[in-house]
Amino acid sequence: MELKDDRLKLMTDVLSGVKVLKLYAWEESMHARISKIRTQEATQRKYGIYCYSLVDITFDSCPIFATIVSFIGYIIIQGHPLTPQVAFISLMLFNLMRFSIYSIPKLFQEVINARISLNRVQDFLLESEVPDLVNTINTSDQSIVFQVKDADFSWTLDPQILPTLKSLSLEIKEGELIGIIGRVGSGKSSLLSSICGELNQISGEFFRKPSLSIAYAPQETWIQNLSFRNNILFGKTFDEQLYQKNY
Repeated sequence: MELKDDRLKLMTDVLSGVKVLKLYAWEESMHARISKIRTQEATQRKYGIYCYSLVDITFDSCPIFATIVSFIGYIIIQGHPLTPQVAFISLMLFNLMRFSIYSIPKLFQEVINARISLNRVQDFLLESEVPDLVNTINTSDQSIVFQVKDADFSWTLDPQILPTLKSLSLEIKEGELIGIIGRVGSGKSSLLSSICGELNQISGEFFRKPSLSIAYAPQETWIQNLSFRNNILFGKTFDEQLYQKNY
């Protein structure tokens, strides 16, 4: 499963950044990385299929061996004659047991898959929350809604990983229309996430107006399985006068 996750993650990165990959002629190196992971995954799956087939054959043959051993013990060890009545009733009982025994290998596989899924859910739920950013800049200018000075932001608190945004200084005032331009991977989405408070602040000064409300529309759209109105309200009460107001 880990190799499959690595392969899917790498393929997602390749497809999302195919322009950069073609620009720097990284096709051969990425092909080698993907092929290496696929070879390891294929080898792992091959041994997995061998093990599953061995277990499947073992459990499939259990009813047959159980029938033979039972008849041998009944006839030779206990010395009873094998009458048609005993034989047919025994075969019927073993036939009923066969379907339950056949499902045991599949049950093992489902239990393993369920355990992997539960561990992933547990790891996600136990992830540390991003701490709330605290305003460290005192400003008397009421028009400023967001401001950072020489700030570093990172997606993780691991000190060995370099910050995603480094030495960032930005000031946004109320009513301003701002466009962010940059090449792929330059940190445009990370900048928007830092404004939303989704990144960890490593250093620097930060200010966001307490009354500021943010509506973030990411590159990959996401909607709720609700009505069009509820997707706009997002849990808030509908104020008809507000939406009918002519600005």
